[in-house]
Amino acid sequence: MSLSMLRAMRALVTGASGFLGITLLERVPDGIEAIGASYQRNSDHQCDITDPDAVDSLVDEVKPQMIIHCAAMSLIGACTRNPEQAFAVNTDGANFVAQAANRIGAYLIALSTDNVFDGSKGNYNEQDETNPINAYGRSKVAGEEAVRSAHPDALIVRTSMMAGRDRADRFPFSSYVIDRATNGETLDLFVDEIRSFVPVTTMADAIWELAETQPSGTLHVAASEAASRVRFAKSLFDAMGMVDVNIIESPSPPGRANDLSLDVTQAQAVLRTALPDLEATITEVIADRGQAS
Repeated sequence: MSLSMLRAMRALVTGASGFLGITLLERVPDGIEAIGASYQRNSDHQCDITDPDAVDSLVDEVKPQMIIHCAAMSLIGACTRNPEQAFAVNTDGANFVAQAANRIGAYLIALSTDNVFDGSKGNYNEQDETNPINAYGRSKVAGEEAVRSAHPDALIVRTSMMAGRDRADRFPFSSYVIDRATNGETLDLFVDEIRSFVPVTTMADAIWELAETQPSGTLHVAASEAASRVRFAKSLFDAMGMVDVNIIESPSPPGRANDLSLDVTQAQAVLRTALPDLEATITEVIADRGQAS
């Protein structure tokens, strides 16, 4: 699809009040009409994605040519405590959105997670077998399967932990560690959880680029270099000139996968948007944080 055709498109973004959803709406390419939908918070539309009638009514009203499905229940602890709700949102909700998109002929990008893997080996590519070890991961795997069944031409984008400045009351890990270190607090961080930390701004730009080319299947989009939470935090502090930060290096608790690093070779081959190494990720996170002022 040409860029000129893309610019005539109306895009519906679910989860518009979430960290990625807000950033997508901040960085809409020229000429695209982007409309946000959210469950509880202020957005263009409110929609409970666990209600198929509400989803159908939303897409019939908005009439998008494309849907970017970001809405999710994504906190591992919350999903563990309430797996029924996790599956209602992450599986049933994804299914209802995919069915509605397919019914009206809209292209669909559905966001998924590195937590579909068990963390036993790391550097996961798109062909690796999923094997989630927590309710969040299991609900997202089931959601992926539902999307593939309901909308065969959809693109599932698996990503990792996103970093950047606070947006609304969404506090990413990067802000969490900076704010607490600035207050002189001791940080207790997992030393054995490895993720492909990626700037949320990079993710938003990559997704809009994928909306232009409209591939299908599954794609890993994240940073090109992974790091533990401890290494990421120390790299961030070093770059910001923050010294004497007290960090306790702790093992992750049961129910959290260890090495969830993603192989982004396939994405790097098709994207103009650069997928950064750790140094470039830190640089972008600091630059994004500077935009808050």
